[in-house]
Amino acid sequence: MKKILSGVVATVAILLMSLSSYANHIFGIDLNYTWLHDSTYKVSVIIYGDCSPASSTASAFATLPTAHPVVCVYKGAASTATATLTLNIESPSTGLEVTPVCSDSSGHTQCSSTTSTTPGVKKFTYSTTYTFTSRSNAWRFIYNGNDGGTPAGRSAAITNVNSAGSTIIQLIDTLNNTIYTNTSPNLTVLPTPFFCTNRANNYSPGGVDADGDSLVYNLVAAKNSPSGGFGGCTSTTGTVTYVSPMTATAPINIGTGSFSFSTVSGQIGFTTSTIQKALGVYNVREFGGGVLVGTSQREMTFLILTCAATPPSGVISAATNGTITDTTHFAACAESGAFSFHVNPSAPDTSAAITVTSAGLPTGSTFVVTNNGTNHPLGLFSWNSTGLAVGTYTFYLTFTDNACPLSGSNTYAYTVVVNPQPHISPISGPDSVCVGASITMSDTTTTGVWSNDFTTISNVSGGVVTGIAGGQDTIRYAFTNSCGTLSAAHGVYVKALP
Repeated sequence: MKKILSGVVATVAILLMSLSSYANHIFGIDLNYTWLHDSTYKVSVIIYGDCSPASSTASAFATLPTAHPVVCVYKGAASTATATLTLNIESPSTGLEVTPVCSDSSGHTQCSSTTSTTPGVKKFTYSTTYTFTSRSNAWRFIYNGNDGGTPAGRSAAITNVNSAGSTIIQLIDTLNNTIYTNTSPNLTVLPTPFFCTNRANNYSPGGVDADGDSLVYNLVAAKNSPSGGFGGCTSTTGTVTYVSPMTATAPINIGTGSFSFSTVSGQIGFTTSTIQKALGVYNVREFGGGVLVGTSQREMTFLILTCAATPPSGVISAATNGTITDTTHFAACAESGAFSFHVNPSAPDTSAAITVTSAGLPTGSTFVVTNNGTNHPLGLFSWNSTGLAVGTYTFYLTFTDNACPLSGSNTYAYTVVVNPQPHISPISGPDSVCVGASITMSDTTTTGVWSNDFTTISNVSGGVVTGIAGGQDTIRYAFTNSCGTLSAAHGVYVKALP
């Protein structure tokens, strides 16, 4: 039986009604680009609009189907734009509803009916192409909040920014096309999250990079665009002022709760007792071969409400051929063969049906869910470390319950670390020493431990071997890591005194 999130609809309605006297009803915006061929790129702006009845006449949302966002292109630190791009809406021009609701409420939100009490969110995608005629390690794409006649202003109901309703959204992406082509990462988890007070909440944008680049996430200060770009392209930027104690890097009012952020996965974890509408901005840096090849940005709001149910969560368990290092991290050894672990989500309400979705699975791995959409789904991650490059691999799981009308969900980043097998170099040094004399051994492998087989014949300390009595001894140097121990041996003959 589906649970009703009592109080959620009423609370959401109150929060969204507080926006009705303002012109702008936007939950989030993504700015990204995609390499097409040669020096030609597709530039996209994705806007997530609020479907509340007040928005039907509000300038920002009402004009989204006919909007033409403007993106200005700058080369390096130039203050004059190289190009001004006017983006066109993609199909469907009426927007695509992406409200996180249960199946019974699908098609019955405020996106479909102005009399509905269930809030709704629509996704509008705009794009155009641009061909670079030169190269730079610091191209900039700047969206100044100009949607072709209507400014992309922020909601006055945002609680962590001073005078939020008088600020205009600005996002900045960068591209280095001197070495590689590049495509912005695909942020697979939509920026339309509803969270709960007094619950453990988790969100990750679920970045997946088509080029296999390393991603580094940061929370950065929201920009305030100068006049919404209506005076033409300008590279001038300013930042909003946060309501203390909130900051750009800790944007949620947690009170006595907790807040954490991972630069590796972009995952935000928090608990709070405060109802709020918090603004956050992701800046995602991409590194290819250790070189910064681009950055992209997402602005979003965290709508935190009072909920009756606790969203589901899932931890790693029942691992084979590896080590569980914590609830979301697993370590395996390279060249050790097949390994696996389970992630079986659960919720305090044991009758809640939970649906599991995955994103960003590493190439060659699988995540199989049985009993999906029931109150006991079972997830199994499987992979094989033979032939894998040593490194860190991240994928994302979203657990969504069937609470109505708004579904509860949590997105977690799960990390698999493939560690190297131990490696050691040969020992270098003399092969004989006289009793009472010393010789020095060395090994290019660091942090190893020296030992010898016969302590009555010689003594070894820090690679220095001292003869004690005549005879043959073996000096050993052992290196240990999480995948085992490997040692090198070197024979030394101790010559007795005449």
